[in-house]
Amino acid sequence: MNNEVYFLADNYSLYQGDFKSKKLFLFDIVEGSIFRLNEVSYDMLALFNGERSLQQVISTLASIYEVEISQLESDLNNMLERWVERRVLIKK
Repeated sequence: MNNEVYFLADNYSLYQGDFKSKKLFLFDIVEGSIFRLNEVSYDMLALFNGERSLQQVISTLASIYEVEISQLESDLNNMLERWVERRVLIKK
């Protein structure tokens, strides 16, 4: 499972406001929905670029945030499951 590669679906777009505002959003450009993201969720989604494996995403996030790998993997897998189910992320 850690070798799987995902990318953001074409109908979604990530937006990051200026550095000071920390306005982070996910836009569904087809349906017009807007989702406000926290910094961690934004970073997670941004790392799924269709080139990085799940393991590479985990390694990158672990180097950014001070968190136990097992907790990170658990949290990311839960989020990944929801994003794939909602077709935000597509498995390559």
